[in-house]
Amino acid sequence: MNKAILGWFLWVSASLPLTILAQDVPSAQLQTPGQLTVRFETTAPAGGKYANKNIHAVRVENADGKFIKTLDLWANKRAKHRALWAAAAAGRAKDIHARTGATLTAYGTYTSLWDGTDASGKLVPDGNYVIRFELTNDNADKNKFHRASIPFCKTSQPNVIGLPGEGGYNQILLSWQPGETKNPTPKSNDTSIRKDPNMILDQINSAQMYGQFTRRITQGLALLNEKSVLNAPLGKHEVQGQDIFFSVDEYQTKPFEEGRPETHQKYLDIQYIVSGTECIGFSPLEGLQVDQPYDNQKDIAFYKYAPGMSKLILKPGMFVIFWPNEPHMPCRAVDSPTTVRKIVIKILME
Repeated sequence: MNKAILGWFLWVSASLPLTILAQDVPSAQLQTPGQLTVRFETTAPAGGKYANKNIHAVRVENADGKFIKTLDLWANKRAKHRALWAAAAAGRAKDIHARTGATLTAYGTYTSLWDGTDASGKLVPDGNYVIRFELTNDNADKNKFHRASIPFCKTSQPNVIGLPGEGGYNQILLSWQPGETKNPTPKSNDTSIRKDPNMILDQINSAQMYGQFTRRITQGLALLNEKSVLNAPLGKHEVQGQDIFFSVDEYQTKPFEEGRPETHQKYLDIQYIVSGTECIGFSPLEGLQVDQPYDNQKDIAFYKYAPGMSKLILKPGMFVIFWPNEPHMPCRAVDSPTTVRKIVIKILME
């Protein structure tokens, strides 16, 4: 089966590491359309006798534990052995609007998608929800399971959530992107794309998912698969003059609170981590105070640090796309300063 590699990020329990902060809970009256991308990795058997064969389910519940929708279901004939899913989705087999398949024969990385609707196709209110995972490689009565429950907030703002591990799963990443669920259509000149905030965080192995964007962005992402780019010396390197170029840099990350958010107007950023781990602050433009006005020559403006910014954690092989006028605060330390090697690809948006 197709395997999407991990990309994009909250766990409200204080006992678990927080990698990205969630947005505030919005009014329950709002019903924002959008898409939640759920990516996760399974690497170890749950202890059952049928390993490496396994059956798996991913579903959405509301904050009160009410079943909303099944996103993915593997091994329909043995569905009853996913005990919690079978109980939650009882009588709803005909309502499953999800990819289904036979028993999985190996462990790997997977992607599930949610369009913000319930099993009947009705858009659900904004607010707190839970994504629940369940995997077993035995019969239900043997109690051999991997299970995880990840809370997130459906809101009118992008919301990215991530955990390095939970309940037998690794690298769980959730990304809620509000807006119409259809892919944006580029304009005919192939140089202008949507400029509203819509940050993307993913792994380079999943870059092919973004082929709906302009040719320039596709070219920029493709560069990150070229050894000559990954091994390029420090400094600026032109690809297509000033339309597409990239820079390679190495530096020590610095304390989060010492940073300043920045925006660009002419260029889109693709920031890719070659080595090291970095935290990047992310925030809507509204409410930020200008610290250094926009410099047209350098294509940059700075803003005063704002407590409460979301924190994106990037590890080797991960990239983030920041659109023009989308505030971001790179080069921040996760816990303590560390050395990072990064490639930043600049795409001219004019």
